[in-house]
Formats: sequence, structure tokens, C-alpha cells
Amino acid sequence: MWWLLAACDGGKDTGPGTDDPTVTHTGGETTESTPPTTDTGTPPTTHTGTPPPACPPFSGQPQLATSTGCVLGATTSSGTEEFLGIPFAEPPLGALRFAPPVPVAPWVDPLEATLVGPACVQFSDSIAGDLVVGDGEEDCLRLNVLRPVGAADLPILFFVHGGGHLGGSGGEGLYVDDPGLASDAVIVTVNYRLGALGYLAHPLLSAEDPEGVSGNYGMRDVLTALQWVNDNAVALGGDPDQLLVFGESAGALETCAMLASPRAAGLFDAAIAQSGPCQFVGKPLRDAPPLVLDGETQGLDFAADLACSDVACLRAVPVETLVEVGQSDVAAGPTAQSWSWNPWLDGVWLPEDVVGAFRAGQWNQVPFLATVNADEGTIFTLGVAPTQDALDTWLDLYSLLLGVPRRDLAAQYDPADHGGTDGAFAALWGDVSFVCPTIWQQEALAAQGPAYGGYWTESVPVLGAFHGSELRYVFGTGPFFGQGVDTTDRLQGAWTSMATGAPTVTDLGAWPEVGDGWVELREGPSRVVGPPHAAECVLFEGSPIDLWH
Repeated sequence: MWWLLAACDGGKDTGPGTDDPTVTHTGGETTESTPPTTDTGTPPTTHTGTPPPACPPFSGQPQLATSTGCVLGATTSSGTEEFLGIPFAEPPLGALRFAPPVPVAPWVDPLEATLVGPACVQFSDSIAGDLVVGDGEEDCLRLNVLRPVGAADLPILFFVHGGGHLGGSGGEGLYVDDPGLASDAVIVTVNYRLGALGYLAHPLLSAEDPEGVSGNYGMRDVLTALQWVNDNAVALGGDPDQLLVFGESAGALETCAMLASPRAAGLFDAAIAQSGPCQFVGKPLRDAPPLVLDGETQGLDFAADLACSDVACLRAVPVETLVEVGQSDVAAGPTAQSWSWNPWLDGVWLPEDVVGAFRAGQWNQVPFLATVNADEGTIFTLGVAPTQDALDTWLDLYSLLLGVPRRDLAAQYDPADHGGTDGAFAALWGDVSFVCPTIWQQEALAAQGPAYGGYWTESVPVLGAFHGSELRYVFGTGPFFGQGVDTTDRLQGAWTSMATGAPTVTDLGAWPEVGDGWVELREGPSRVVGPPHAAECVLFEGSPIDLWH
């Protein structure tokens, strides 16, 4: 039922309002070279913690002595050291468009890293309008490092942004504008290729690859950045044995991909997926079941729309044309006609059955926290069911496709209980697309190791506790919707402690595993509650979206 996550896969950027991340990167650009178009497919090495050589002596400017060269940053007024726009891969241009990332060649002169680099080319508008379709550049594979002065042996928090694999950037102000999260940890945020540039699969592209697969370029960008962080953990001021991967929305799905990928084994010690159930991490690269378009078949259709019959043509198409043809329209139902730009289940970088691999214990088993918000659906479905007639149509459709009695759906999603018909459909959509699959996932994984659940309920008018609304509190970049200070302190402490594998909440103590409850996070005291929306989720057990029972 892939359409049920249409708005998450093809949705808007998730931040509730961000600063402009599209600042021109002015220093230390890598020179274009002619590296091989594919890598060897060798699994990345695990972190060793070996310190890299020191930078030459400089005064008055923070430094990173990385394995790829010296990096010079700046210190904010609050005492955060920031190193922005660090390249981790060669520019994916020319022969490297629609090709795996090539790790960046070392540079000789110190790299001035005081401005964020460009966002990757956007295939969707950001929700705040800061990034619009067509913004960004192809030469965008950069990451940002933020840490307190004197950082040493701190947890490393590696963040993957959301945006439906169509928009967003690791350099958005929401993440890098002097975040409070960097007061007790090393924060790394990363760019990865989006839309068609990140996820175009095609039989001819697969034929180029030594392992016969294509399309997971954006996911492999994330993996390449994660390897760079491992290689430089000590230089960043971090503890190489306390490395957390976390992401929100599409970034949560990328986090799930790191959990599922055998190529990411040993590269991280804990994970948090915010609003992104792992069962939606991708679709088959080839040989899809009926009614599902696999990656290579979609690639043939996409190339035909570009009038391309060979790889050289695909690599020569103007980026503006790629965006125009590759832009997905957001829709919340099965009539949505849109390309799928998401990871592909290729049997190499990702298992062909992600849920099956998780259930069989064939994943990178680390302590894993998954969170959901009380009102996941509101920003995706606002205005979709403005009348009772419209809601009735949706109830008919969901009853048919999910095999749930219509009367039960109507009773559970009564407009009188949800602020009207629009709110009732938003609740239904959010439960089906986010909440229930996350609950089932964590309950299933709890038998294998530490699995934790978080439930964000801080509400604002109209949108409630909407998708992405917790991000300002996690990063501490404000403005907050309420007082915020105590809440953001609690979330930052919990997220940082998760890197140790044993999360805590300042006003609760140890975060209980899901068998003992879920932690409700909000303005006001945290508390332990039962699984969110349990009565609603019972309706969907055994339905086509329930892959965990």
C-alpha cells in the first residue's frame, strides 16, 4: 500500500519554519577531477578512533585536523564552534551524475568552513518557502559540524534531514543556527542528493555497476558521510563508541536504511527515527509485485519522458529539465501520479525485504528509539476532507483498501472527536501512515534488544502536534511554540544520552523500553504512557499496512 505514505515520500520539507540555508559556499571548494564512476562495493571499515595529524599552527580560529585536510571554522557568541560546508565526496557532476559517491580527495591548504554550502537540488518546496523547487546545486555533498569549545570524547549525533527525499538541507538554520543541542555533543548534519538525482534507477545504470544495481545514490551519500565521520571521530571531539544516527521523516527512513544496510554495520552505536516507520524505507529495484512500480521500470519511463535512450543522454540533460520532469505532486490517495524518489530494495545496499530482515534479526542491532507525533497527518491533509461528504468518500476508500469495517472507521474517526471532518481524516491518515506502523515495529523489535518509543504531544492551534514540530525543541533553535526552555533541555538530554545506548529523561530517569511504556514528551512534565493511539491501531492489525504481526 505504497500510496498510503505518498505525502511522506513525496511531501514537503518538515520544519515548521527555517532560516535560509542557501548561502553561497565561499571557501575550500574541491576541484573537479575525473575519479572512477563507481566504487568497489567494499563494505566501509568500522571506526578505529585513530587521531588524524594536527593542523598547522593558527591562532584565533577553531580547527579540525581531518583525514582529508585541515578545516578552519568559527566560534559563535554562545561558544559553539561551527565548521560548515565541509565536502565529504567529490562533486557528483558529469560522469558522477547518477553514480555512486566518490569519497572526497584530500585538500592541501586549510579549508575555510564558515558558511554552509549549497543545498542539493530541490524537487519540492520547503514548508516555510525558504527553499523552492529548483533551488540548490548538484555540487552539494557537504556536511556541517557543530560542537562546544574544548570538545573531547563527546557523543556524536549524526543527523539526516527530512523533506520527502525531495527537499531540505542539512544546512538549514533549523539545524545549524547555533543549536543548543551542540552544548554537550558533537552535531553533524549532512546533505544528500534528492529526487531523481539521488534515486534514479535504470537498467543501463545498473549495468555500469560492478554489483549490478543502481538508484541508491542519496542513501549512499549518507553512508559516505557517515564513514567520513567515523574516520574523523576523534578529530571532531567525539567518542567513536558513542555515535548516534538520527533523522526525521525522510531522514528517519534513511536512518532505517542505515539500520537495515549490511554496508553500514559497525558505523554507529544507536539510532533514533523520528516520524518514519522502517517498513516504508523503499520499494523493489526490480521484479515488483502487482500495482507497484519498481525502480528500473520507473527509470525506463522517466528516461522516455526525457527522450533519453542511453546513459550519456541522462547525464547531459539540463538540471532544470530533470527537476521539471522529476518533481512529484503531493497527494494523499491512490490517484496520486508521482515518481517515487526513495531508496530501492536492491539486495545489495538494502535487503529485498526490509521488514523480513528486521523480524529475522538480520539488521544492525543497536539500541533504537522511534518517535511519533500526536498529529502526524495535519500538514499533509489540511483541506482534503472539508465536508462530511468528502470524509465519507475517504472512509469508503480506506475501508475497501484496508479491509476495515466502515462503521468502525466512522466511529473511531468521528469529526466530533477531532475538531471537524478535516481533523478526522488527518487523524486517520496519520495513524495509518505513521503511528500504527511505528508502534508495531517497536513492539516487534523489542524482543531482539533495547527498543524505545517516544510520543510528542505539544500542540499548536489548527495543526496540533504536527509532523516535524519537535525539531525546534530537539535542536534548541527556537522559536518555541510555548515556553520551550525546560522541554528543549529534556529532549536534548534524552537525544544525547541515546548515543550511549541507555537514554534518560531528566524528569523521569531511565527511558523505559517499549514493553514498559512510551515516554510522552510535551511542555510540562514527561510521563510514561501506553502505546499511542492503541484503540485506533487495533483496527488496522492484520490489514495490508500491518507487516509486523
